[in-house]
Order: sequence, then structure tokens, then C-alpha cells
Amino acid sequence: METLGDLDWLEKCASGPGIPADSDCCDCDGHGILDARLNPPDPWVSNFDFDADGIQVLGRVNCAGGSTSDCDDNCPCQENSDQVDDDADGIGNLCDPTPYNTSSPDPPDPCETPENYFTITAWRSVRTHGTAGQLSVALDPDAASDSAVIEPRQGNVQIIEVDLTQPAFPWTDLDFVYVTGSDASRPWPMSYDFVNNDQTFRLFFDATDPDNRLNDQVCYTIDLSAAIVDANLTTEVLCDADCAIRMLAADADANAAVEQADVNAIAAANGQTADVSNVRLDVNVDGVINGTDESIATGLIGNTVTCGGGMMSVGGEGVEIAARPMKKLLGAQDRSTTDPSSRVGVVSRQSFSAASAPDLLTLLREAVASGQPLPQQGTTTPPPSANVSAQWVVHGTGATTVTLPAGGGTVAVDLVVTTDAPIWGFEARLAVDAANVVSINSADWTERDNVLFSHDVDGHNQSSYYDLTVMDWLWVRLTPDGTDVTAWGMDVDSLLGADPPTVWTLTQDLTPINGPIATPTAEPAIQSPEPVQWFTTTATIGGVTREPLPAGQTVLATLSLTIAAQPGTYHLTLTAPQFTDTTHVTFPATAGQPLQIVVGQ
Repeated sequence: METLGDLDWLEKCASGPGIPADSDCCDCDGHGILDARLNPPDPWVSNFDFDADGIQVLGRVNCAGGSTSDCDDNCPCQENSDQVDDDADGIGNLCDPTPYNTSSPDPPDPCETPENYFTITAWRSVRTHGTAGQLSVALDPDAASDSAVIEPRQGNVQIIEVDLTQPAFPWTDLDFVYVTGSDASRPWPMSYDFVNNDQTFRLFFDATDPDNRLNDQVCYTIDLSAAIVDANLTTEVLCDADCAIRMLAADADANAAVEQADVNAIAAANGQTADVSNVRLDVNVDGVINGTDESIATGLIGNTVTCGGGMMSVGGEGVEIAARPMKKLLGAQDRSTTDPSSRVGVVSRQSFSAASAPDLLTLLREAVASGQPLPQQGTTTPPPSANVSAQWVVHGTGATTVTLPAGGGTVAVDLVVTTDAPIWGFEARLAVDAANVVSINSADWTERDNVLFSHDVDGHNQSSYYDLTVMDWLWVRLTPDGTDVTAWGMDVDSLLGADPPTVWTLTQDLTPINGPIATPTAEPAIQSPEPVQWFTTTATIGGVTREPLPAGQTVLATLSLTIAAQPGTYHLTLTAPQFTDTTHVTFPATAGQPLQIVVGQ
């Protein structure tokens, strides 16, 4: 019988001094370095690549510094084709219990020396000032939302730029870009590009689109932490990757209020060509500071911008924390993970589609490995894997018509989603063909009460609510400053103790839609033979489902509505409905038959 450790050509490894020669995986002495027989017979060479990473062990010096030629596998039992060995001890990082130094298994903090890692080095807000070209206002990523840099300029295209320490992989998915407004808005960039050898990333917002621009008198946080990966597909952008910006047109002196002093500053620069020294004074970005800018500023005197506490608030319980993408919250919906940090981070309430998709780094690695071409900007999106419609029906009966007396009244309605294939979630705005007739009763909504109500716990009634046995949620315990998660779970019992944890639902907050539906919308919610003015809510309803929603009909939410004492026939429907299919792509849904509300007839 062969005895391990005698270094004949059949042996895979030799034991170290005083160490029993006994190993099934090449490392007899447990020090992570494989000592193999020099120059084994040629037919046996392939047998010395034990982890199939293309690097053999032939008795040479162990690979170090990322080298892979003329050296031995520094981690022979685990595939590590990059052979990274940060502490140069001959043991690859992947199997080294102390990969960064000889005394501590903890890696260095990249944020202490961000210039040495893949990080963002600068943020800018950019406008094109006529013939003066593009001029920027530097942003401060370290500033809190209520002290963020103020952008005082208008313009048809708004650009946010960031510089990177290293080239990025020049592709992303705008699903991974998170923009959150202090008014609960979530503007969507219209496009992006990478320039400057892929070390500058640019986001473009259409300033003519009120739903997807950075609106005046609103504070925004732009989070790119899940949207940019390095050119070698090894890491997402590290450290601080979000930045706040306050929008206030004509606030030349950046004191968060438009005053006569701003008008005077603009007037004093009359006739000057816009440049880096006076960029804040060219309000209409035509390249020249003149009476038009002065007139605009005069008309805006009295405007202010305040961020308040709601900008970064996570749900109804108002935990103010730094925004993080919801993709970071649940990754790819892997519920087997036991490490909270891999599933739960600080999170902002964003597009419901985010929580069900793999992260960008995983998507890009899979695409590159498979040779799958990445979609180009402007290319056609693949067809959806499901046909989805949604409508409002009377709660408990499913009726599509409700009749009330002339004095109006209260009615509960269900949001019913119909799909012919599994989907991950749904989102839309309510719409009605008359202003101030239909009011939503949701002021009492909280995430914790909704969870307990959905699980039949007494004492937690809700006027309006989601079915949180269908929609997703979890509880978390946060550090005192609200920036990190110390524990998490998904059980109801943990919510019943004397010190209940914070609840996060992966749904849109219902409190912003409380009150009358009265915001005019330019797009008709449904086709009508005669022109009809529709009115909508300022926020959406919907979210991520706990599991893929099966084919068929499912009630996602129930709303309590108060109908005004205004005799007539009204129609309640949905505008801009959308869903996310199982390919993690968001598509338009169809608004089904409107709910007809008859008052006093």
C-alpha cells in the first residue's frame, strides 16, 4: 500500500515535518501549499490539476501576485484561476485563513484608501449652456440631504456625472439606478453612457418629463452602488456610491431660498457669457446671463427647498437611513442565506422589479460566460413572458359596479391582477374621471400593522392594506444610527414582543395616496369616445410578491374609498400599470374594465 508523503510519482502531496501524511485533497500538512513530486511522468501531468482551474502542481514555486505561468497552484483544492495572493505567503486568498496579513483574517477597509479601489471620486451636475457648452456644478457626496449642493439651473436635459478610479464595464441596466425624491417620487433616467475610457459614467434625465426629471424644489438622492461594476467584472463600485442634490432654480447663492439677492446677483452679471465662475447665474442655460435669467429669478422669489425627514424614510415607520438598492435587500430572492448582510442592507423604497433580479455583477458575468450579447441602448426589449391586466372590483363580491345614495358613502375595493404566467410584482396609479369625488382612506397605514392584520392578529385593523401573505415583507433590527442591520427575519411571532423590530414591506407606502384623487393626468387612463379629463394619485400602489405570482387572478390590495355626495357616474381604473416578469424585466400591463361608481341615480 502506498504511503502518502514519500514523494514518489504516484503521490499528490508530501506531508510537512512532523505532520501525518493523510489528505484527500493534496494538502497533507494543512498549510495550504501543495508539495508535489518533481517532474512526474508526462501521462500523469493532467492529474495534478486537482481543482480543474487550468493550473497544475508540479513542484515549482507557488503562484503569487496574480501570476499563473510557470508556478504551482496556490490553492490546489479550490478553483481560483486568478491565483490572487494578497499577502504573498504562497496560499491563495480563496483558501488562506488570513489572506491579507499574517495576523488577521479581516480584509483592509477599501474606504480608508478609496483611491486604491474601484470607487467614485467625483460627482457633478451638468447642463449644456448654449454655445458656451457643457458646464458643471460639483456635488458633495458626503453632504446630508438637507445640506446637499443646490442645482440652480433649468434646461431640457439634466446630466449627472461621476468619475471612477478605474475603468468600468461599459454597460448597465437602469433598473439598478435608484433615484429617490423627498416628494416620494422615483424619477427614471432616460439613458446613460460611459466616457473618458469608461472612467466617467453619465446619467441623462429628460427635463420635459415631469415624472422622470429632477423637479424644482425637491431633494433627491442618486444611488449607483448597484449600477456600476469594474471592467474586469470583479466588483461593484465600493464605498460611498450615493449623492444627494437639492433642486432650486435661480438660487444663485445656494441658501435654499430664492430672494432678491439672487436677482441682484444675476442682474450684476448681465451680458456675461456663462463659464465656470458664473455658472449658477445662467438660469435658463442659454449661455448668456441676461434679462431673461433675471426675469425668471424674479418670478421664483419665495421658492424654497426643504428635504425633511421623509426623503430617506423606509416605509411607514420612518427609519431614516442611507438609501440602498432593493436588489441589495434580497439579492435574487435566495431565502436559504443565513447571513443577514448578504440579504439585508439599508434600503430605499424603489421600483418593485428590483428585488426579484440578480445583481448586475452576476448578470454580466453570466452574459459574458455564455457569449450572450448585451442589449444596446435603444434596442427592442424582448417580449414579456406574461400577459397581465389589473382592475378594481368591489371587495368581497367582485362586482364591477357599485351604486351609492346621493349622499355618497364608503366602499371597499380590491386590486385584482390577472396573469397567464408567473410574475414577480405589479405597480400602478389609481385614476378616476372626476376630481375630488373619490378619496382614499389610508392615513392609518403602517407596515407592522399591515403584516399583523394580514396574519389575523387582533387589534391591528387597517382601513386600506396589502395582502402581505402575497406581497413580500421582513423585519429588521438596526444599529442606533439606522445604517446597518443587526438581525432580520420573516416570522410574525417576532413582531409580538415588548420590543418589536422594524418592519419593511417590499411595497409602496399607502400613506402618500391618502386623500382625494385630484391630480390631472395628460394621458387617458382608458380609451373613451369623448375627451375625458382623468385624475390620478401622486404615488403608486403595488410591490414585490413574496413568491412568483401564479397564473390566474390574485387580490394584491384592498382600499377603503369615500365617495363624495356628487350625483353622477364615475369610473375608477389604473394608469401606467406595469409588471415584472420572471426574466426580471418590467413591462406595461393592461388596465381592465373600470369600476363604475354610480351616485344618486
